[in-house]
Amino acid sequence: MANSTIKSARRVIEIMEFFDRKRRALGLKEICEALDYPVSSGAAMLKSLMLLGYLEYDRVTRTYLPTMRIAVLGRWVADQLFNEFKMLPLMDDLRERTRETIILGTQSEIRAQYVHVLRSPQPLSYSAEPGSLRPLTRSGVGLVLLSTKSDAEIDTLVYRSNYDEANRARRVALKEVMEKVTVIRKQGYFFSRHLYTEGVGVIAMPLPVAPYNRTFVIALGGPVRRLEKNLSSNLVAMRRAIKAFLPDPSALRR
Repeated sequence: MANSTIKSARRVIEIMEFFDRKRRALGLKEICEALDYPVSSGAAMLKSLMLLGYLEYDRVTRTYLPTMRIAVLGRWVADQLFNEFKMLPLMDDLRERTRETIILGTQSEIRAQYVHVLRSPQPLSYSAEPGSLRPLTRSGVGLVLLSTKSDAEIDTLVYRSNYDEANRARRVALKEVMEKVTVIRKQGYFFSRHLYTEGVGVIAMPLPVAPYNRTFVIALGGPVRRLEKNLSSNLVAMRRAIKAFLPDPSALRR
């Protein structure tokens, strides 16, 4: 029963994220083939979402489309979290200036999660997906998130990450993590090269603490060679965007 419930919940999210990527009406066959669902299970899931008012069904075209109920469901989150934090304009500005993939990341337990991604318009680009998870201790976004925490918190998170990692070769020594954290705290950013995926680099910076004490990181992702070539201009663009679109951290503390 528990496994069935978990699978059902995951499929609801996967279906909604698939609609978000396609941004058009979709048929049962296309959804099931793309998400690798049995047709019977997919049909039952879509019918349930329709009966709950989250999807509408066009009998003529035999396609489904999210209703306005989906559009307003999480609006309060954006209003509360990003009232003063113009995250989406910041990401749009960065993509226009750098032409790289722009990632907004935050912590999810012992992992970094890409909560929003704007893909690069260039043919050779980093194709990260929203919702992707990366190890805190072995990713650019994760290490920048760790740098915002106390040394004691980092110690605990490294221990938990290593305990959770079945592959001993992927476990990371606390000393190695703290060396990277020290560099991040000193220079204000981290440039990871081939750290999680061969050939891919990420330039990540911490953002001011958001409402509800949430911590976010903004990052550029792309081929290592291109990021290295444009490192100086990319850093300038990131710092200017943060200053232009986000409130002064000192003002938030008053």
